[in-house]
Amino acid sequence: MPPVNYNDISRVYDDVREGDVALINRFLQEIQPISTFNALDIGCGTGNYTNLFQKHTQAHVYGIDPSEGMLSKARQKNSRIVFQQGTAEDIPLEDNFFDFVYMTDVIHHVGDIDRMFTEIHRVIGA
Repeated sequence: MPPVNYNDISRVYDDVREGDVALINRFLQEIQPISTFNALDIGCGTGNYTNLFQKHTQAHVYGIDPSEGMLSKARQKNSRIVFQQGTAEDIPLEDNFFDFVYMTDVIHHVGDIDRMFTEIHRVIGA
């Protein structure tokens, strides 16, 4: 099976996918966020969940995705979010920076789960 080209898929991704505010609300129930905090969406795609998360919190929200096509679409939705190219196994952000890290519909794309958890542990504040 050939690899999926998410740069191509980014053109139509939002035609078949949207964020779910109920899931964002569930996240917020669990974390009981302080007034401002740093949150990271791993595998943010076109920013559907990233955008919702930012609009429902006082968080400084960041999103990473390996596809520049997906990130280009995400950047058009919300200029208050910092979007960068990166993967779950190689998060291009500093140590101990985030208070909350999440991903939606991504884990099946992660090739090295152990490396992913090592990276999440590195970037999340202890």
